[in-house]
Amino acid sequence: MGRSVGRVPVQVVLDTNVFISALLKPFSKAADVLRLVLSNQVRLLYDGRILTEYREVALRPTFGFDPDRVRILLDVFAYDGLSVETTPLAAPLPAPDDKPFLQVALAGGAHASLVTGHLRHFPPELRQGCLGLSPREWVDGWMASDSSVTF
Repeated sequence: MGRSVGRVPVQVVLDTNVFISALLKPFSKAADVLRLVLSNQVRLLYDGRILTEYREVALRPTFGFDPDRVRILLDVFAYDGLSVETTPLAAPLPAPDDKPFLQVALAGGAHASLVTGHLRHFPPELRQGCLGLSPREWVDGWMASDSSVTF
Protein backbone atom coordinates (compact mmCIF):
# COMPACT_ATOMS: atom_id res chain seq x y z
CA MET A 1 0.00 0.00 0.00
CA GLY A 2 1.10 3.57 -0.47
CA ARG A 3 1.88 6.27 2.00
CA SER A 4 -0.03 6.15 5.22
CA VAL A 5 -0.15 7.43 8.74
CA GLY A 6 0.17 4.47 11.05
CA ARG A 7 -2.17 2.00 9.40
CA VAL A 8 -4.54 4.57 7.90
CA PRO A 9 -3.93 5.11 4.16
CA VAL A 10 -4.09 8.57 2.65
CA GLN A 11 -7.66 9.04 1.47
CA VAL A 12 -9.13 11.40 -1.10
CA VAL A 13 -12.50 12.48 -2.34
CA LEU A 14 -12.35 13.56 -5.97
CA ASP A 15 -14.74 16.25 -7.06
CA THR A 16 -16.33 15.37 -10.40
CA ASN A 17 -14.38 18.15 -12.14
CA VAL A 18 -11.12 16.45 -11.10
CA PHE A 19 -12.34 13.02 -12.25
CA ILE A 20 -13.38 14.34 -15.68
CA SER A 21 -10.24 16.45 -16.05
CA ALA A 22 -8.13 13.38 -15.31
CA LEU A 23 -9.86 11.48 -18.13
CA LEU A 24 -9.57 14.36 -20.59
CA LYS A 25 -5.98 15.32 -19.80
CA PRO A 26 -3.84 12.23 -19.08
CA PHE A 27 -0.73 14.28 -18.26
CA SER A 28 -2.42 16.65 -15.81
CA LYS A 29 -2.15 16.84 -12.03
CA ALA A 30 -5.73 15.55 -11.87
CA ALA A 31 -4.62 12.47 -13.83
CA ASP A 32 -1.70 12.04 -11.41
CA VAL A 33 -4.17 11.86 -8.52
CA LEU A 34 -6.35 9.38 -10.40
CA ARG A 35 -3.30 7.20 -11.17
CA LEU A 36 -2.44 7.06 -7.46
CA VAL A 37 -6.00 5.98 -6.72
CA LEU A 38 -5.99 3.33 -9.44
CA SER A 39 -2.62 1.97 -8.30
CA ASN A 40 -4.00 1.62 -4.74
CA GLN A 41 -1.43 4.03 -3.33
CA VAL A 42 -4.27 6.30 -2.23
CA ARG A 43 -7.78 5.25 -1.21
CA LEU A 44 -10.77 6.86 -2.87
CA LEU A 45 -13.68 7.69 -0.58
CA TYR A 46 -17.16 7.85 -2.10
CA ASP A 47 -20.84 7.29 -1.61
CA GLY A 48 -23.58 6.36 -4.06
CA ARG A 49 -24.35 9.98 -4.92
CA ILE A 50 -20.76 10.59 -6.01
CA LEU A 51 -20.54 7.47 -8.20
CA THR A 52 -23.88 8.40 -9.77
CA GLU A 53 -22.64 11.90 -10.57
CA TYR A 54 -19.37 10.55 -12.01
CA ARG A 55 -21.38 8.22 -14.26
CA GLU A 56 -23.90 10.85 -15.37
CA VAL A 57 -21.25 13.43 -16.21
CA ALA A 58 -18.78 11.02 -17.84
CA LEU A 59 -21.50 9.63 -20.11
CA ARG A 60 -22.49 13.03 -21.50
CA PRO A 61 -22.14 12.92 -25.29
CA THR A 62 -19.89 16.01 -25.20
CA PHE A 63 -17.05 13.96 -23.74
CA GLY A 64 -17.39 10.91 -25.99
CA PHE A 65 -16.07 8.47 -23.37
CA ASP A 66 -16.66 4.78 -24.04
CA PRO A 67 -19.55 3.73 -21.74
CA ASP A 68 -17.99 0.31 -21.09
CA ARG A 69 -14.72 1.90 -19.95
CA VAL A 70 -16.59 4.33 -17.71
CA ARG A 71 -18.49 1.40 -16.16
CA ILE A 72 -15.26 -0.54 -15.59
CA LEU A 73 -13.58 2.46 -13.98
CA LEU A 74 -16.54 3.04 -11.66
CA ASP A 75 -16.55 -0.67 -10.78
CA VAL A 76 -12.88 -0.34 -9.79
CA PHE A 77 -13.73 2.65 -7.61
CA ALA A 78 -16.53 0.71 -5.92
CA TYR A 79 -14.32 -2.34 -5.36
CA ASP A 80 -11.06 -0.69 -4.28
CA GLY A 81 -12.42 2.50 -2.74
CA LEU A 82 -14.22 2.97 0.53
CA SER A 83 -17.92 3.75 0.65
CA VAL A 84 -18.74 5.88 3.68
CA GLU A 85 -21.88 6.91 5.54
CA THR A 86 -22.31 10.65 5.84
CA THR A 87 -24.00 13.09 8.16
CA PRO A 88 -25.60 16.46 7.39
CA LEU A 89 -23.36 19.49 7.02
CA ALA A 90 -23.38 22.17 9.70
CA ALA A 91 -24.11 24.87 7.08
CA PRO A 92 -25.08 24.85 3.39
CA LEU A 93 -22.44 25.26 0.69
CA PRO A 94 -22.58 28.00 -1.99
CA ALA A 95 -23.11 25.23 -4.58
CA PRO A 96 -25.58 22.79 -2.95
CA ASP A 97 -24.80 20.05 -5.51
CA ASP A 98 -21.29 19.82 -4.02
CA LYS A 99 -22.60 18.74 -0.62
CA PRO A 100 -21.88 14.99 -1.08
CA PHE A 101 -18.18 15.63 -1.70
CA LEU A 102 -17.65 17.54 1.52
CA GLN A 103 -19.86 15.15 3.49
CA VAL A 104 -17.82 12.16 2.30
CA ALA A 105 -14.52 13.90 3.00
CA LEU A 106 -15.66 14.76 6.52
CA ALA A 107 -16.76 11.15 7.07
CA GLY A 108 -13.20 10.11 6.15
CA GLY A 109 -11.82 12.05 9.09
CA ALA A 110 -8.36 13.50 9.53
CA HIS A 111 -6.80 11.33 6.83
CA ALA A 112 -9.08 12.49 4.02
CA SER A 113 -8.61 15.38 1.60
CA LEU A 114 -11.12 16.89 -0.78
CA VAL A 115 -9.45 17.39 -4.17
CA THR A 116 -11.31 19.88 -6.33
CA GLY A 117 -10.77 22.33 -9.11
CA HIS A 118 -13.41 24.56 -7.53
CA LEU A 119 -12.14 25.46 -4.07
CA ARG A 120 -14.42 28.50 -4.05
CA HIS A 121 -17.37 26.08 -3.80
CA PHE A 122 -15.94 24.87 -0.47
CA PRO A 123 -15.10 27.98 1.61
CA PRO A 124 -12.68 27.21 4.48
CA GLU A 125 -15.16 28.43 7.09
CA LEU A 126 -17.70 25.82 5.88
CA ARG A 127 -15.28 22.88 5.55
CA GLN A 128 -15.37 22.02 9.27
CA GLY A 129 -11.63 21.39 9.29
CA CYS A 130 -11.57 19.31 6.11
CA LEU A 131 -8.52 19.87 3.94
CA GLY A 132 -9.52 21.12 0.48
CA LEU A 133 -6.84 21.21 -2.20
CA SER A 134 -6.50 21.70 -5.93
CA PRO A 135 -5.04 18.72 -7.81
CA ARG A 136 -1.70 20.59 -8.10
CA GLU A 137 -1.59 21.35 -4.37
CA TRP A 138 -2.49 17.77 -3.52
CA VAL A 139 0.13 16.23 -5.83
CA ASP A 140 2.80 18.69 -4.67
CA GLY A 141 2.02 17.75 -1.05
CA TRP A 142 2.11 14.05 -1.89
CA MET A 143 5.47 14.39 -3.62
CA ALA A 144 6.94 16.41 -0.74
CA SER A 145 5.71 14.06 1.96
CA ASP A 146 7.19 10.91 3.34
CA SER A 147 5.36 7.95 4.88
CA SER A 148 5.01 9.70 8.23
CA VAL A 149 3.23 12.75 6.85
CA THR A 150 -0.35 13.16 5.75
CA PHE A 151 -2.06 16.16 4.22
